[in-house]
Amino acid sequence: AKFEKTLSDRVESIYLKDFDSNFEDYEKLSLELNSVIRRIKMDAAKRELKELSAKIKNAEMLGDAKELQKLSTMFKNVSERLSNYG
Repeated sequence: AKFEKTLSDRVESIYLKDFDSNFEDYEKLSLELNSVIRRIKMDAAKRELKELSAKIKNAEMLGDAKELQKLSTMFKNVSERLSNYG
């Protein structure tokens, strides 16, 4: 329970912008939540691109063309997904 509260506080401090916590305006709340979801998805895609970049470098060093092709395709797909969030 303490972890969940700490995580909740962390997410709120990172993602929720100057927003009154009483949430009486449901339209504003909906817009803010959609914005938070978009930012979380963008951050996740960026992390995924970073991980894929490291794997691509490793595949290049090993000369693994099949793995390199697979990872490059994955990188392209995640990049496209990220551009759709922006």
